[in-house]
Amino acid sequence: MLEQILHFLSSHPTAGALVYSWGSFEIGRMYFNRGKEKAAFLWGGLGILCGVIYFFVAAFYMEWVGVILLGVTVGLEGWLLKRRFQRGAEGKAVDATKPGTL
Repeated sequence: MLEQILHFLSSHPTAGALVYSWGSFEIGRMYFNRGKEKAAFLWGGLGILCGVIYFFVAAFYMEWVGVILLGVTVGLEGWLLKRRFQRGAEGKAVDATKPGTL
């Protein structure tokens, strides 16, 4: 079973890229919910970077369905990452009386 999965992913790099991109982005969401914004941004950015790289790989191999799926994924993840950090910045009020908040 594992050999079949590995064979499928090695012959279809777009599928592996989508899984990795979505997984990294989801890990970033979990870090964001824990209040670790830097780690959330790095994981989300890693997911987007992977999607962008494999977007060009799919275009090179002329896998047009993969190009479309990865383009939509990168756009959606970028929009969600931007929205996540805009809402996070709006929800935080800086308290100047607490040390380390500025």
